[in-house]
Amino acid sequence: MAEQKVKEIKTIPEGRHEGTIVSVIRRDPTVDKSVKFDYTDYNIQLDNVEGKPIIKYGVPSEISVDGTTGEARTNHAKILKQLGFTLKGTIDTDKSIGLKVSVLIQNEDSGRGTFATVVDGSIKRI
Repeated sequence: MAEQKVKEIKTIPEGRHEGTIVSVIRRDPTVDKSVKFDYTDYNIQLDNVEGKPIIKYGVPSEISVDGTTGEARTNHAKILKQLGFTLKGTIDTDKSIGLKVSVLIQNEDSGRGTFATVVDGSIKRI
């Protein structure tokens, strides 16, 4: 029988955490053919968790607003509004890098282990 090493993992406690957006990465299928869908990933370093882990929150890249009210219609538009962006014209999402935020973390179990996820709509600028 082959020996296997036991991997020790650290879990992120559930609940609200403070952090900093450290990078924004767009996964664009027109640029990278290995990517199937156009998503934008916000990488948030959790400042109040031991080891300051980075957690990724990805949303479809489209930024849409209601043409009459200007209200955010897509998840990406909603996040940008919560981060303080004006939803008009073009938006440079890299300007969110360095912003202090709070996020709500929830752990989800799967056959591959327990994974921390950011709850939709929970990213708030602080």
